[in-house]
Formats: sequence, C-alpha cells, structure tokens
Amino acid sequence: MSRDAPTWLGAYAALDSWIVSAVGWILLCGALLGLLVAQAHMGASWRIGIDAQRSTELVQHGLFSVSRNPIFPAASTLALLVAGEIPMQVQVRLEEQHLLQLPGRAYAMYCSRVRRWL
Repeated sequence: MSRDAPTWLGAYAALDSWIVSAVGWILLCGALLGLLVAQAHMGASWRIGIDAQRSTELVQHGLFSVSRNPIFPAASTLALLVAGEIPMQVQVRLEEQHLLQLPGRAYAMYCSRVRRWL
C-alpha cells in the first residue's frame, strides 16, 4: 500500500505491490473508458430513467450490438463484488475476535449496543 495511506483504511500487506496497484488503476480506467464509450454510442438517445414523452432512436451499434446494457453491471461485476466481499467479511470477523479477546468487557458491551454494518 502507499506509504501515505492511513492505517485506518485497513491496509493489507499482501497487496502492497506496485503490480496490484497498477492492475487496479488499469481496471478502473478501463471501466471508466467503457462507460464513456457506451454513452458516446448512445448519443442523443442517452437519458436517465424512462421518458414516455420523448421518443429516441433504438441504439443497436457499437457496444450496444454486443450488449443491450453495456453500462450496467454484469455477472463479471458481481463476481468481482463477491470476490471483494468475502475477504472483507473474513477480515472484519477476525478483527472482532481479536478485540473480544482483549482484557476488559468494553468491546463486548460496545457490540451489544452498536450494529456491525450501517
């Protein structure tokens, strides 16, 4: 992780690599580029929500020739979400186990009155 990353972000030493960082940036930039390309392909038909008052051309070219919904998440996005969610759940539980084993009952009392997630 970056040396200036705050420790409260939960830096994970195994990911402390320029390669992991580079792959992350490449994926992020690729997703942004895909979003911009899909919106450009949509052209004047781009809108948010359903507008029954305005008729637009059916976009069937570019990314829309491959997917009806290239902007929205797909199974691969869900897989990445799950791949991130599982380690986070494990990490949170390991940290909570550690805190429960510390002397005193302050953390256990805190857990009894404050929920784990928002």
